Amino acid sequence: METKKTQQVSRHPTRLAGGFLPESLNFEQQIEYIRKSGIGTPKSFTIDLSVANQNLEIGLAGNFIYALTVKNVTDWVNIRFNELRESTFRLTQQLGFYTPYYRFFLDNDAQAGAAITFVYGTLSKEFLDILDNRSAALQAATLAGILAELQGDTADEGFNRVAVGAAATLIRAANANRKSIIIQHAPDGVGHVCLGFDNTVTVAKYFISLAPGDWYSVSDYRGTIYGIRTAGATNAQYGEV
Repeated sequence: METKKTQQVSRHPTRLAGGFLPESLNFEQQIEYIRKSGIGTPKSFTIDLSVANQNLEIGLAGNFIYALTVKNVTDWVNIRFNELRESTFRLTQQLGFYTPYYRFFLDNDAQAGAAITFVYGTLSKEFLDILDNRSAALQAATLAGILAELQGDTADEGFNRVAVGAAATLIRAANANRKSIIIQHAPDGVGHVCLGFDNTVTVAKYFISLAPGDWYSVSDYRGTIYGIRTAGATNAQYGEV
């Protein structure tokens, strides 16, 4: 009778703090172990950076720390793990470390309105990891905005005829939805229409002067546009998208 030999394959057990979790435990048993011990559960804390800190000792232990959110994209804090003599690293949003620590020290200058929220934990990456696709989502939203800008609108933001006075006259108010605007001195007008970005425009202070039939267009400005005439009654007309 032929005897078949079986080969036993050695597997690495899942490591836990202070020992090993036997490989004989199935998923449900591992979950129960974590439920009772709390190991691997991520936790968070927030540091107020509006006040300067030097050698601020945080008595938390783990092997993972990550700067999850900030109030301002320029917010930062320096960190040293375990001992003050160790190297200093600067943490900003979406930057973190996998390293064992039983405490850490924070340093930062006073940053108005600044704060950082950290997530930390133990047993990374065995029982804790972060999936962060925010940069991809932000990139998609940014590209969508660029595409919308390039494609333009299917509906206009308005067009009209405005009587330009001998004093500064508002031709078009600021509009956050504006992609482009064109302004023309009416072909049947007289003198010139001088344009400015606010109501301080005069016939001696302006950024462009339009003779009858002349026009001006801008696609990267959303603020106010004023005009003033140099001669008798005349009109300007605009179209905005």
